[in-house]
Amino acid sequence: MARANTRFCGGALRGSYITALDRKYHVDHFTCSLCPTVFGAQDSYYEHDGNVYCHYHYSTQFAQQCNGCQTAILKQFVEIFRNGQNQHWHPECYMIHKFWNVRLSSSSEKADVPVDTDDPVVRDNIRHREEQMEEKVYRIWSVLSTFEESSAACISDMLLHVSNGAYVDGVLVAKKFIRHVEVLFTAADKLDLTMKQVDIKDTVYLVCEPAGEPYYLGRIMEFLHAQNDKSKPVDALRLNWFYRQKDMGKPKGNDTRHVWATMHSDISPLTALRGKCTIKHRAEIPSLHEYKKTPDSFWFEKLYDRYIQKNYDLIPTGKIVNVPEKVKKVLDECWKFVIVEQGRGKELTSAVKLCKRCIGYCASNDSVDCAVCKQTYHMNCVRPPLLKKPSRGFAWSCAACSRAQERKLEARHTPSHTDPHGDAEEDEVYDDDDEEMQGADTGRISPANDDSHPHATEEQIHQASLWPWRYLGIHCKPEDALDFDDRIYPRASTRIGPRHQAAVLPWPGQPVQYMKPLEVKKSGKKDSKMTKEAFANYEAEKARREKLPKWFQDEPAGYVARGGDPDDNDKNSTATLLFAPPSANGDDEVADAEMDKYMAKAEKMAPRLPTRAVTTNMLDVASQAYFRNSYSEEAALKDLAVTEKKAYKEPELSAAEQRKFEEAVSKYGSELQAVTRHVKSVPYGMIVRHYYVWKKTKAGKQIWGNFQNRAAKKELKRAEAAATKLQDDIADDADDSAYDVEKADAQRKSFVCKFCHTKNSRQWRRAPMVSTGAVDSGAKTNQKDKGGQAVQALCRRCAELWRRYAIQWEDLEEVARKVTQAGGKAWKKKQDEEFLKELMSANDSLFPHVSPEPVSTPTSGLTASNGASTGEPPRKKLSSAE
Repeated sequence: MARANTRFCGGALRGSYITALDRKYHVDHFTCSLCPTVFGAQDSYYEHDGNVYCHYHYSTQFAQQCNGCQTAILKQFVEIFRNGQNQHWHPECYMIHKFWNVRLSSSSEKADVPVDTDDPVVRDNIRHREEQMEEKVYRIWSVLSTFEESSAACISDMLLHVSNGAYVDGVLVAKKFIRHVEVLFTAADKLDLTMKQVDIKDTVYLVCEPAGEPYYLGRIMEFLHAQNDKSKPVDALRLNWFYRQKDMGKPKGNDTRHVWATMHSDISPLTALRGKCTIKHRAEIPSLHEYKKTPDSFWFEKLYDRYIQKNYDLIPTGKIVNVPEKVKKVLDECWKFVIVEQGRGKELTSAVKLCKRCIGYCASNDSVDCAVCKQTYHMNCVRPPLLKKPSRGFAWSCAACSRAQERKLEARHTPSHTDPHGDAEEDEVYDDDDEEMQGADTGRISPANDDSHPHATEEQIHQASLWPWRYLGIHCKPEDALDFDDRIYPRASTRIGPRHQAAVLPWPGQPVQYMKPLEVKKSGKKDSKMTKEAFANYEAEKARREKLPKWFQDEPAGYVARGGDPDDNDKNSTATLLFAPPSANGDDEVADAEMDKYMAKAEKMAPRLPTRAVTTNMLDVASQAYFRNSYSEEAALKDLAVTEKKAYKEPELSAAEQRKFEEAVSKYGSELQAVTRHVKSVPYGMIVRHYYVWKKTKAGKQIWGNFQNRAAKKELKRAEAAATKLQDDIADDADDSAYDVEKADAQRKSFVCKFCHTKNSRQWRRAPMVSTGAVDSGAKTNQKDKGGQAVQALCRRCAELWRRYAIQWEDLEEVARKVTQAGGKAWKKKQDEEFLKELMSANDSLFPHVSPEPVSTPTSGLTASNGASTGEPPRKKLSSAE
């Protein structure tokens, strides 16, 4: 029988082999025609023109590209002739495009075909992109087909009920169909919001935590790719937060559009994005009143540092004048605002200060102003140089002004008989040194316009570009703006100097060993000198110490050695050893077992001891007795039996003190400071000891268990858990801050707006600070139907006002009435007027053509005989002038 040969090597087949394309291959020789990829018995391979290819080479070089998703077609496809050319489609992509006119990718977005490469990362990225597109196509197909089928079923059922005369059922099905339409429009709105392009430096809304609070405000600093791989899509944002007033713990202000800038940045997922807004500095707004009429607009003028908890002024760099020319250029190129302490902006926005002598720029930290002529000098330019600035409350005058003042004083005491105007003030005083010192090198501190700072790296430039502002206050120099390695964050004060830092000497090579300093021994006589022998010994010891290594040093004055103590019998001992763990011939486990046995016997003796119970004090005394008797169990138990009561240090309360103690616990609970003040006669430490023993007794369990605040906390926790479960059960699957009306109907739950009390809205969202999940809606219900329980939520109008502007909706007429009734309280009237303006502008910008939704509030009126309710007569509308 002839042996079969392989096509790859022509060798004989022995053992296992693979049959493919009517040919036989050795297992190791069945590979891709363009790369050494080996196919196993269960691996997929692709054939083209009689050759075998791997997934990468076939999809990038031979496979047709789908006209819908622009990825390789590896299985079945649809071919149609359109626009003069043959188009190839995946069947699913073609059906999505045909039925719903959805194209997954345009031809201009066709992925670049990479060159032939052996890089496994590139190959994995191509496969990952195809798998992602396949999953996307399946999701779109399943969602759209399911929505279409459910909508068609609603229409069919509605027509069927109407044709059969079941009009009530037809109305219910029509209601369900309307919800389908609302879901479609809501999805379209979200898609429109997603398609709005956002870019770096844009200010945006972000979803809040917990759900129900106003949106977060932030400025996009950069986009972050998944796993920091730029070939993967963006999935997160780095944001610079803006704070509302409530974020800083401040009381509610009049202007809800007023926000604070921060140096706080954080990373947020891309799914938290909720839309764009506009946040401008006050200096960029010509008319604040007109600006606030535009929707989604906010303004700021200060920066808040949450770590230092201070407010800073933000000054536009265009207004900065009093800095060196080079600093001014860098500020204009790199920064938009400068952070300074409040009230310190005038120093930077005033005219440039130049030294009168050297004509160089004067920084505020190394220059002084003459109190008379108002000229500025470097501290090193004056003669003699100034070592420090004048103290607070004192002024400095230059030499020329000082000499002029001296001449005036001399002229007053020695008037001139020839000059009738001898004491008149001279028009101008010249300094003799001014002309010769101009342009001279005076050794001043402020640097000239030379390039003294190193060039910034790309990373430093990138980090600086993320922020529109930097600190340039009193704790730094203007020249620090030239150094990209300098910290741009606000600073409270410097921590450099002997007040904040220890003087650390150079390391001598080994730990320092202190010696007693040399003492000069003199005789007892007054003003006596050292004897020759003592002086010789002193000099010899001094010479010996000079030859010692550097780590031998004299003991500093007042030095106290740490870590050592004399024996217990020594009178200088400062500590007493109370207990040390036993050790039986080095076997710690045996020693521990013996001690546990002893402590168990000691606990059984507790009822016969003065404590009458096992307490921490009793266990301490027992362990000390065990140690004191050299770990002898028998001797320690005998010693413990005769120990006096005062050794246990147990609190002893009299009957009156015990009664006051129990009264205090029933009133204040576990606030032991208040209990101590109520009892008065027992120290706080004894109250603490007694409390933790007493609370386990029968009386303690009864009194402490019935404490009202403790019971209320338990009830509150149970209510919050039930409310959270209820809200999660009816939450929207796509947006946890909204509710699903269908889920609520299935659980027989209705909604009521927390702010305007309406019960009708197309969309419901979570309300802030809702402790319980449901409230009584006022409707009569039977025991089987619990429809009277309504969930507190926010209607669409109130939710938009609250989440965007943190405004709680109120009736405009009611707010106008408050304004007119403010009376003499000017501040209250102004506050109400500002709130009315904010409410009107926000309401008009959000809903310019939508009438307010009906408000279901109980009205008090007269009841007619036929049962109809007659409300109050219409009130005259109050006019409010803005």
